[in-house]
Amino acid sequence: LAAEQIPLLSRIIAVANEYDEMTKPRSADQTLTHEAAVEKLRGGIGKQFDSSVVEEFCKIESIDKIQRTIADSVTGMRLPTSLVSCDEKSLSTGEVLQKFKTEPLLALEVLKTGNPAGDGEATAQLLPLMAKIGEAKLRSLLDQYGLPAPDEFTKARTRYALRHAFAAQLLAAQTRLIHPDDAYTLGLLHNVGEALLFNLFPNEMRELETFDANVRSQRQVEIFGIDAAQISRGMLEACGVPAALTMAIENRQDFMRINHPTALLMQIARKIAYTESSSRIAAMNTIENSVLETLNLSRADLNKIYDRANFISEEHIETPEQPLELVRDISL
Repeated sequence: LAAEQIPLLSRIIAVANEYDEMTKPRSADQTLTHEAAVEKLRGGIGKQFDSSVVEEFCKIESIDKIQRTIADSVTGMRLPTSLVSCDEKSLSTGEVLQKFKTEPLLALEVLKTGNPAGDGEATAQLLPLMAKIGEAKLRSLLDQYGLPAPDEFTKARTRYALRHAFAAQLLAAQTRLIHPDDAYTLGLLHNVGEALLFNLFPNEMRELETFDANVRSQRQVEIFGIDAAQISRGMLEACGVPAALTMAIENRQDFMRINHPTALLMQIARKIAYTESSSRIAAMNTIENSVLETLNLSRADLNKIYDRANFISEEHIETPEQPLELVRDISL
């Protein structure tokens, strides 16, 4: 088939897939900027791509803006309108480490700063990276970028991110699917894509707050051409987190329809994090037995992890001056 004989959906998928491949975070000499990728798409018009599809794609300005933000390393604390000054000199060593372990945007900065720019071994684990960066550099980053704004909206998002992180860590320790420290990072940073969208498109994102997670994701794609989960994955990969881990973030909305154990683990962690105690039983019962069997989890395990994750997260939220110790060798 040629030209308009090719089904329209196939022509659309060809353009979208090629753009994703060209802009996917890999290494600096392989990943193309948005402008370079668009130029290549236009160069393929009439040979590989449909001209009308390419031109319509090029009109989606939000994708350009999002990709520029990620490509320019304006991740984490460099997002606009999310900062307040921080007197890092008044903080103890434990308090500095606590900030970088519990504030999602600061944790993202640890990944970006600590992971190698070349072909070195990258990691998602925050503690080794903080040791590599050193206290002096961490204090410098705090002084340079500050802290997230202390408004109720931001604090609520941080609270849920912490719950997600601890739930993911506990689930990983129980199932041994991935290292608990990797799971902690994925849980803490699962929603950094929404933070980016809120900073770039605050009005549109505020309007989407009333929708549930699945509908909100669909609406994000309709409005921005991409959803927060895809953005989170791109941000983490741009900071050196291996794709084998970030895949679990992007798949989190589709966990009932996939056979990806780490993605299932992360979605259960999300459900634990966002479920209040008043609706706990009903929410936990929506997790199918087949999913629990895939992860080798029992209902009793799930209940214990729910209790422990919420207890630990609330303890650290209420007493942020205490240095955070990662949960290791957890006995449930």
